[in-house]
Amino acid sequence: MTEKLHFSNLHDYHQFLGIAAPEHPLFSVVNIQSDTTDEINCPDTDLEISTDFYAISLKHILEGAIFYGQTKYDFQNGCLICLAPRQVVQTKGLKVKSRGKFVLIHEDFLRGTPIQKDIEAANYFSYSVHEALHLSPREGSLISSILDTLEQEYEQHHDAFSKEIMLSQLKTLLTYAERFYQRQFQQRKKARLHPWKTVSTMPLKSLTQIICPPLRRLQETCI
Repeated sequence: MTEKLHFSNLHDYHQFLGIAAPEHPLFSVVNIQSDTTDEINCPDTDLEISTDFYAISLKHILEGAIFYGQTKYDFQNGCLICLAPRQVVQTKGLKVKSRGKFVLIHEDFLRGTPIQKDIEAANYFSYSVHEALHLSPREGSLISSILDTLEQEYEQHHDAFSKEIMLSQLKTLLTYAERFYQRQFQQRKKARLHPWKTVSTMPLKSLTQIICPPLRRLQETCI
């Protein structure tokens, strides 16, 4: 029977993951890094997990399955995963690269800020978008550098400027995520509307191989 777990605070979730307690009660950056292995196998459990946090994860998933709600989450060729509060997540046979980062943002951290409306309106956190964001190596490095800045600020002694700086970096991260998601789905839409473009950009030799044999067969049939 599937067990359901809901986490309303970061401390309990960190404890569940077996990692150090968060430096901030409403915001955390977790750096996954292992010097002993290149891959991490996540144990199979009959658990459905939900939280009161937004999660943005930069990691390379090698195999297995993630179920986001009732839908299998597609992470093929993708490495940026965005999950919203109270969305149910379940994993099966998951194997990931041993290096990655993820950010956890409690809803209360954003409450009353301009980013709250932005993140609530972001389509890429919803169940309807059930796939990871595909990043080029350059884009992956860009996102990683923003997460590095967030991590540095997160690990420092928090003062009156800490939240403003973290929100600023988070805004930058969300803006890039929106750009990459828009590009990803626009490209797919164009591919559906104009499939002929994939043929028109082929080399002349390839086009000749495709078109000429059918023409020769037609001539032979007519003769």
